[in-house]
Amino acid sequence: YKGLLNNTILNLYEDTQGNLWLGLDNGIDYLEINSPITIYDYNYHIESTYSSVVHDNFLYVGTNQGLFCAPMSSLDHTKNDKADFGLINGTEGQVWNLHVIDGQLLCGHNFGCFHIQGTQARKIADDRGYWSFAAHNNNPDTIIAGTYAGFSILVRDGLSWQKLWKTEAFEE
Repeated sequence: YKGLLNNTILNLYEDTQGNLWLGLDNGIDYLEINSPITIYDYNYHIESTYSSVVHDNFLYVGTNQGLFCAPMSSLDHTKNDKADFGLINGTEGQVWNLHVIDGQLLCGHNFGCFHIQGTQARKIADDRGYWSFAAHNNNPDTIIAGTYAGFSILVRDGLSWQKLWKTEAFEE
């Protein structure tokens, strides 16, 4: 059984909104048939999830084990039972944040900051604990990033991001 309290279904009832109620051996379950939401859990090798985003036809899931992704085309649960989630090499460990800025995906990680392109990760900075990103209002090529030890400034030169500097005034 996937997401049900029990795999013994004794009765079914469809309500006026088209949802399904299941009478089980030991309780009642409710299924939103028309919902676009699906559960991806340990059955898909996805553990504690801290951030997720759909970008360039991939679902990216940031977990305590690393950054995983699957092509959106493999996530249609009506066609197959297992999604193709794979770990993006180099992102092993705690992922705190995924953020798309100006069409580019950034990954805030316990061990630094990564620029993600498809199934590839390129480390931008290795300061510990990138947990948030904010685009600079007047310059889309500049990002202010929150880390364990304050703020860092990231700049883009073409398609490549790099850490420019860390603020000295903010240490927490």
